[in-house]
Amino acid sequence: MRFLIDLFLRNRRMFGALIGHIQKFRQEENRLKEKERKKAEVEKKVEEAALREKEELKKKRQELFTSRRQQQQEIRQLEYKLMRMKQFSDWESTRKHLVNFIQTNTSPKIFYLPKSHNEKSKTLLEESRQRILSKIFVSPCFIFVFSEVNYLLLLKSRCFCVYVFLIYELW
Repeated sequence: MRFLIDLFLRNRRMFGALIGHIQKFRQEENRLKEKERKKAEVEKKVEEAALREKEELKKKRQELFTSRRQQQQEIRQLEYKLMRMKQFSDWESTRKHLVNFIQTNTSPKIFYLPKSHNEKSKTLLEESRQRILSKIFVSPCFIFVFSEVNYLLLLKSRCFCVYVFLIYELW
């Protein structure tokens, strides 16, 4: 009987040690879970901060890209205006020397100068001179108004230039 009591006490000690070991493992497991939870929260915060920073960089990059595109657009507009002014000065230089000639009313326009002038030829010369000078002085206003209003059309279609040259040649 003593053997049974010793066996019972031994089993009880072993069971208590086993229960103690399990409780210690649970406590340690709870501490580890708490550490893992805190670590996960910190990692989540770091990821969110990285994502916010990435979004801010993307937004700044987009803003820089937009401002660069706008600056390039302004540069193209200025280059276009300079080109139009050069075209006008070229056109004007070709027209200025025609002031001293008589222009016909037919198509194509023919410029001539008689050997000796009479009253009719002087009148025609003056009319032709006034017509050419009015085109030369009105054209700059026409160019600026026309180019400002239709600049976007030029970007969309290169046919616009042909149209403008046709208008000038018809003048």
